[in-house]
Amino acid sequence: LSEARSHLEESLRSAQQIGHSFLTGLGYMHLAYYWLVLKEWERSLEYGQRGLEIFQELGSQENLIDTYVSVSEAWLGQGNLENAQTACDAIENLLAEARTEEAGPNLQQARALRLYGSLRRAQGDFTTAFDLFNASAQQFTSLDNQLELGRTLAELASLSHAGGDLVAAGSYASQARAIFAGLGAALDLQTIENARY
Repeated sequence: LSEARSHLEESLRSAQQIGHSFLTGLGYMHLAYYWLVLKEWERSLEYGQRGLEIFQELGSQENLIDTYVSVSEAWLGQGNLENAQTACDAIENLLAEARTEEAGPNLQQARALRLYGSLRRAQGDFTTAFDLFNASAQQFTSLDNQLELGRTLAELASLSHAGGDLVAAGSYASQARAIFAGLGAALDLQTIENARY
């Protein structure tokens, strides 16, 4: 993580020095995700908000969506459900603008579904959260994105555990653990191991 931070901060500095707005926005976005991993909510929000300002100015929808996801997750981490909902609404609007009739599963939609599930769980609506997590898992499966599928399975494990279904929690956790171990995703694997489902 320390090496990752060093590279990300150097990338941001370089982008700022050459005055490249788009790359500066990417630097802020990736550092927002970095601090999110460490559960440093305030720092994540700080970088995320800066990224949002740049991408809004540039009209970069794809990066706006990704940055809003990190911002919403940070608000959720702080327990600020109102601000998390506002960010989720912005994501839904951006996705609706980008949607076409022929569009099938896509990475941003699948991540958004997982985020909406996390918000509904925090609001106490476990049934809707379960449906959203399942829809997210189905899209990641269709996209053959194993890492993100594992992360959604980990959310299903957490939700099942919170709902008292320990058998389902163990099953989802086992699937997620196998994916993370196979990919060498050490941080995700450590998180699911610490949860002890």
